[in-house]
Amino acid sequence: MNEAERSALSILLADLLEEILIRADNPGECSTYLAGRIREIVGVKTVLLFQYTNFSDSPTHELISAVPDRRRSTAEFPFIEKLLEAAHVLRSSRFIDPEANPEELSGDSSEKALKDAGIGPSILVPLRYGDSQVGALLLLDIMDRHNLGNLIFSLDRLSGVLALILRNSFMYARMEEVVRLRTADLLAEREQLRSALAEKNVLLQEVHHRVKNNLQIIESLLYLQGQQNPESPAAPALLTARGRISSMALVHEDLYAGDDLSSVDLGRYVPRLTRSILDTHDCGIVPSLSIDPLKVSLNAGIHIGLILNELITNAVKYAFRGRNEGRLEIWIERDDANCCITLEDDGPGLPACNEQKNRESLGMSIVRSLAE
Repeated sequence: MNEAERSALSILLADLLEEILIRADNPGECSTYLAGRIREIVGVKTVLLFQYTNFSDSPTHELISAVPDRRRSTAEFPFIEKLLEAAHVLRSSRFIDPEANPEELSGDSSEKALKDAGIGPSILVPLRYGDSQVGALLLLDIMDRHNLGNLIFSLDRLSGVLALILRNSFMYARMEEVVRLRTADLLAEREQLRSALAEKNVLLQEVHHRVKNNLQIIESLLYLQGQQNPESPAAPALLTARGRISSMALVHEDLYAGDDLSSVDLGRYVPRLTRSILDTHDCGIVPSLSIDPLKVSLNAGIHIGLILNELITNAVKYAFRGRNEGRLEIWIERDDANCCITLEDDGPGLPACNEQKNRESLGMSIVRSLAE
């Protein structure tokens, strides 16, 4: 190889490096292009490019490109693995000549193995980055065997850069694979959580539905008991008990019928509760309601329902006794972390403070206890 040829080879290798850098973010394309161009530049029948994978307990040499592709099966020859293992101790390219003097060929030599496989002179190029083995380049059947020294020298200069590019591109690819697998795991976990949450919601809906049904059964039993003897002194108490149970049943009905199983929407619950109480007492009063947008917990919803049941029942009994007309106004407002309930009617009003304490009914005791 004369000076002009060496210069041309250097230019070709420089162009090769530039093209490889352009493709560095696509390891598959990069490796195939690299093997193909080296085959053209050097003049060799087969180029095999291997990546050394040491990401597991059993490191392997992974074939990442074979040019031409029909010679891919060559990588399965047993002597290829021995050559790749030998590359781990090489610091520069090694020329393997199976056409050497037969007396120099030992029984297990690489030269003899190539000759037995019908492969001519070849070059093994270790791809190293620092002290790390990245891979190996096998050039099998060199067709242009003139001035191999310059060719090997050029390949050694090229190998360090190739090793760096391969290392970075395949590390990037493996990172993408790790990210892809991790993303798939996270999506699967999210789907499992979504499924578990949906199952939990179904179970909660079923619980609220069954509690509501059981409370309605109790209310129905109390109703039937009261109908047995409507003139009994216990009839008013049974009616009051029915109202309290109904207020709790409506809370559970509101929960399982809504999208939020953890909170009670007062804007939906209170109007239904108010109408239910008035209908139970056959009271035709049309109430005026003003309710701030509020959602409260199940426990708070039951307390508010019981309080309203007592207050509205008290108004029906005393403010609207004997009449189906009158004013009943209910305000529910947010007061910082509390809920302020105001009920007004146009009845005679409550007794004086001292008298009220002495005559306080069970219903008002319940209101005071729950409000505190």
